[in-house]
Amino acid sequence: MIQSTLFFLRYTVLFCLPLVYMPTYIHTIVVLTDTLIKRRFILVTAFIVTLMFSIPVFILSNDNNLYLLSALVSFGIIVAVPLGVVVAVLIESFPTRRKGATYSLIYDIGVGILGAVTPLTCTWLIKITGNNLAPAFYLCIF
Repeated sequence: MIQSTLFFLRYTVLFCLPLVYMPTYIHTIVVLTDTLIKRRFILVTAFIVTLMFSIPVFILSNDNNLYLLSALVSFGIIVAVPLGVVVAVLIESFPTRRKGATYSLIYDIGVGILGAVTPLTCTWLIKITGNNLAPAFYLCIF
């Protein structure tokens, strides 16, 4: 239990530092602003790329180990782009005094509702359709 907790603590830092803290770090230390590339444009582009590559990545993941590794790396890249930007976009959408509470609430609702049932839904979709690509179509819908 202790070993698993220590692993999860390290994983949490690995997740939170680049995806949650880096936008703040870049804004305060590097002073990179939206004047170069609009964050919303990055998000929209990332979602379009997700639509374009979800099915091919799932097809790759049905083959041997080399293709599976390529599929996982591809998903990592596809996921990294919007995750690096979405926090800043959402935080900037709310009034200053409510930023933290509002972001926490929408995050918890999104993860609690859709995130919690996504694995179950994908497994169910494969079972009822008989199509191993059903999760890719699910990803394209959301």
